[in-house]
Amino acid sequence: MSLPLFYQRYVDRIITIEEGLQISEQALLEVVSSLSDKDMMYAYDENKWTIKQVIQHINDTERILSYRLLCFAREEKQNLLSFEEDEYVVNSRANTRTKEALLKEFKAVRQSTRTLVESLELKDYNKRGKANDIEMSVEDMIKIICGHVLHHVTVIEDKYFKRM
Repeated sequence: MSLPLFYQRYVDRIITIEEGLQISEQALLEVVSSLSDKDMMYAYDENKWTIKQVIQHINDTERILSYRLLCFAREEKQNLLSFEEDEYVVNSRANTRTKEALLKEFKAVRQSTRTLVESLELKDYNKRGKANDIEMSVEDMIKIICGHVLHHVTVIEDKYFKRM
């Protein structure tokens, strides 16, 4: 069963799970390491998120996808609900937080994801679940988590840095 393009583009970025977890974490931390809080408030267009909001979106999304990963690994049979990312960003108050606070949260969320992944056996990677009417495997979900971060790192580099 193939994934929709918006998920497949994340999966295709990842070769191995461990490498994906490591590279995506390093890439995010490196891309924002030199930015000031003022830089983090930059949005490249009127209706686009600030970099702080992008980081908060990454944090929220990884939490949600890790929950889905847990559900799939535990063989949950229910179709898990989607979430409205724009509403989450609006209600997150990301722009009132410091870069350090957002990155501290990212590291904590990522450590939680790593711990969950490390608790799995290889046979668990093939277990399947459904979210937003899309069936996928545990392995797909882990790769989506990593690829999602890399996608946003690329967006920050391409759309934010070139216009700052």
